[in-house]
Amino acid sequence: MHKIDIDLLPQSLKEKSLSSTEVVLRCEDILTAIDLIIAQQRATIGWEIWFLYPQGQISGIIEIDGESELYTTVDVMKRKMFESWKQYVKRTSEKAKEEIIRTNFEVNEKCNKNGVIPYFCITTINHF
Repeated sequence: MHKIDIDLLPQSLKEKSLSSTEVVLRCEDILTAIDLIIAQQRATIGWEIWFLYPQGQISGIIEIDGESELYTTVDVMKRKMFESWKQYVKRTSEKAKEEIIRTNFEVNEKCNKNGVIPYFCITTINHF
């Protein structure tokens, strides 16, 4: 298990990533990256949210009005018995996209209050 190599993405997405080695993108861009990953037959087995604060600090914790909220990563999505690799790639990618969209919607209002920007980092694997 490892983070997807940033070099698998087009330059336009690489430039938007918060990391030079991991794919860490805003919601719309991470959804595009996941679509590219599907085309490369990589399974998206997990993700985590990163918050970029106006001062440049990056954290997995969002602080609003003196209260902190930790957003945890999505558990590793394991391959089901008798599931083909193609089915696994499709299922995990769809699940990751659904969860990222839902989480982005949930945190946007909180983030907008303080100028915090949510980013998403994905974990993928190749067929082995």
